[in-house]
Amino acid sequence: NTVDPDAAYALGKAYRAEEQNPLALRWLTRALERNPLDPAIAQDLATLSRQDGKNKMARRAYESLVLFEPRLVENHLWLARLQRKLGDLYLAETTIERAYALANKNIPTIVEKAVIQAKIANLSPHKKERRDAAQRTRDTIDHLLDVAPQHPAAKAILNSLDD
Repeated sequence: NTVDPDAAYALGKAYRAEEQNPLALRWLTRALERNPLDPAIAQDLATLSRQDGKNKMARRAYESLVLFEPRLVENHLWLARLQRKLGDLYLAETTIERAYALANKNIPTIVEKAVIQAKIANLSPHKKERRDAAQRTRDTIDHLLDVAPQHPAAKAILNSLDD
């Protein structure tokens, strides 16, 4: 049945098991189009497309996942990472703030928050925004070091600041 989302999902999972990623992505996308409210399909599509370097596709799937499971920090974290990679820094900052509000001691979330803020500090065309973002970066790094003393990312992120 070409309309049945379960059939499309089963095909997507089967192709994924066979490591035929282009076909798996095609069928998982069809399954999600046919059943856009199924978080399992969205999760499989998000994970595979991210692993396959299909960042725009992965971002769309994670956008669905944060609506389905708004309390799951990992979905917000991956969405923020993808938004950053795609150049949507201010949107990434908003997304990572949601993850941070859910789990402010989650080290990957703190690190991603600092990375996003440092990118804004280095790339914003506005001097005040660069300065403010650099300060937010330093504050986030202070928090990171409170949670994980001597975390190796702290120095690298601070060194990346242009100021």
